[in-house]
Amino acid sequence: MTTYMARVNPKYFAAINLFAAQKDVRYYLNGVAIQPHPDGEGVFIIATNGHVMDILHDPEGWCSQNLIIGDIPKGLITACTAKPKKAYSGLVYKPEHLWIGKDFAQVSSDETKIEPTSPFGPDTLYAGKIMIVDGKFPDWRKVIPKQADAAMGMPAVNPKYLTLLDSAQKILTNDKWQATRLYPTGEGCSVACRLSGPDIDERFLAIIMPMRACEYADMLPTQFRNVRQDREPLRATA
Repeated sequence: MTTYMARVNPKYFAAINLFAAQKDVRYYLNGVAIQPHPDGEGVFIIATNGHVMDILHDPEGWCSQNLIIGDIPKGLITACTAKPKKAYSGLVYKPEHLWIGKDFAQVSSDETKIEPTSPFGPDTLYAGKIMIVDGKFPDWRKVIPKQADAAMGMPAVNPKYLTLLDSAQKILTNDKWQATRLYPTGEGCSVACRLSGPDIDERFLAIIMPMRACEYADMLPTQFRNVRQDREPLRATA
């Protein structure tokens, strides 16, 4: 019988996995970390590639200790983001829980939090090998800024990390009014990012490291400076 070490929301895990490193020599960055909340309020799921770090609070999650999940199969992520399917019996199967064992992961459609007794049960959407990485994950708490300065100019960031935020938000919420709020944490410092959406707006945080390129003295390119007019800046309409 498999002894499970953690249970998390499958779509949360899939979203955070987007931010893990790929084939980095710092092998512990190639996985997804799961850590217990210090106040016992679920778990934190964390991943970073060294340039962008993403943290998501899963209030219903559980883990017995700090873990780093490595060698994550594509099939596992596919199962974590699977759309609900209705069987002939009328039952609807959708990913409810991701269970993590010592070398094994299982996606279950069982809504209860009872540990699966078999990887071949009717509620199993996926079962396969993973690896618990023997390493120390970076202390993500040291990266969290004390307070963002809304008046600070936005530093340059790599746009591909913004597309990761878009991909993560599509996994986490179906809200059509998706938005990302960016907060500069200081001149030339990191950018804190929050996502809108039910159930995640107070649980999700990404930290993007700045780039040293694009140090412009003016917001507008040269060819646009002479055509601007004195008018109120555009503001949100919805």
